[in-house]
Amino acid sequence: MTSVKKIAKTIHLEYNEADQFIYIKFLKASPSEEFRTMWKIALDMAVEWQCRRWLLDQRKQSVLPVDEVWVTNDFFHESVRRLPFSPENPSYIAMIESENFFIKYSSDKFIEENSAPGLTTTVFRSEKEAKAWLKEKLE
Repeated sequence: MTSVKKIAKTIHLEYNEADQFIYIKFLKASPSEEFRTMWKIALDMAVEWQCRRWLLDQRKQSVLPVDEVWVTNDFFHESVRRLPFSPENPSYIAMIESENFFIKYSSDKFIEENSAPGLTTTVFRSEKEAKAWLKEKLE
């Protein structure tokens, strides 16, 4: 099993080749530069390995509102441009629910506004459930 990891002070990022998913775990509040850099690295990893499964552990996530807007608008659209999804080539996002009301609200809003054929986003309460669901989605 190969795994590529990038660890910053506030975010753990990993591509797990065996289970074929990008794993982003937020450890605490992230400064803008680190937050955006890790998302860009994650997208580069996803493109390199053509990975369409993401696990976002948001339990400890805390981010500035400007960065939340950036990830849901700029980053998401860039990721769709670089790694398009469709019903024939779907993408899956498993989110572990945040303890922060505002992050949870923002995630719910993102899911509602970005539902599309070929993109399935599901919220979980545990890492175990999220990983099991992503494993089911392997082709």
